[in-house]
Parts: sequence; C-alpha cells; structure tokens
Amino acid sequence: MSNLQVLKNRVFKLERLEAKQRAASLICTCRVETDYHDANCLESVLKAQANFACEVHGIRDLGPLVWIPDGMPLIRDDRKFCVCPPNSGRTWAEGGPKPAFEQTQAELEAKFKAIFDPNRDIQGESDRINALKAQYDEQIERGLARLGRRRLSYEELAKIELKRAKKDRLVWV
Repeated sequence: MSNLQVLKNRVFKLERLEAKQRAASLICTCRVETDYHDANCLESVLKAQANFACEVHGIRDLGPLVWIPDGMPLIRDDRKFCVCPPNSGRTWAEGGPKPAFEQTQAELEAKFKAIFDPNRDIQGESDRINALKAQYDEQIERGLARLGRRRLSYEELAKIELKRAKKDRLVWV
C-alpha cells in the first residue's frame, strides 16, 4: 500500500469520526405527542411551533395532536402559546397557588354553562380541529417528501423521547 493510499484512508477515517461527533451533538426536538385544549389553542400552538426545526431530521414532527381538558396544563414549551382563558386548576397543576373553593366552584359553573349552551357550535369546532390537523399532516408530509425522508413511527419518537429524558436525568435508569 502506497503512502498516498495510507494518507487517504487516514483522512477518510478522520472525516467519518468528525461526522459521527457532529451528528451526536445534534439534538432531536421531535415530539411523541402535542396536546391542545380547543381549536384556538391548537392553532396557536401549531403556528408557534412551525418556527422551530429539528436539527437531526430537518423538519420537526410534533407527533399526534391530542386533546386534553382545559384544566390540565400543556407541556412547558407550549404553555405560553395557550390562548385559553385562565383556569385556577391548571395554574395549580403548573405549580401555582391552590385555588379557593369558591373560585373553583365559579369556574365549574361557567364551564357547565358553556358546555350546555344551545348556541355552542360543537360540529364547527370539531370541523376546525380536523381541518387544522389535516393541514398540519399535509405540511409535514410535504416537508418530509422535499427532504426525501419518511415520518417517524410512534416507537421511534418514543425512543427519542426516552433518550432525551435519560440525558436530562428525568427518568430513573
């Protein structure tokens, strides 16, 4: 083997090692799921999260879009984008002060009035949510096709989330 060939092999190995180190330093920001309270909340979260890309995959997959009751907090990254009215139970779950019984009672009464309001357009809300989800899925598929990639499976997203949690020491190993 000539000296030139040895040098080429050595350079190739160094380049491969450098590429591995660079890839290891990238952090995947894709999610296992993204929660929302209603159509306005979902729209706000999707608009805000559209500005972020995943360093590893090129496009950020937010995972399945999952409805949660408005008394439950969104994940910490999305709380600032929630446009829902204040909720004392949600504030308490986020680490805020425990609500007074009267405040909780008043919120529940207002919530039940809103739920059973005859003028409430449940079908319109559902259609809007479905349209937002379809638009998001189309955007993701189009972006992934442009990059020549496929959508991550739920299992792959869960592995990424577990790896991130282990790294941040959020789970016992």
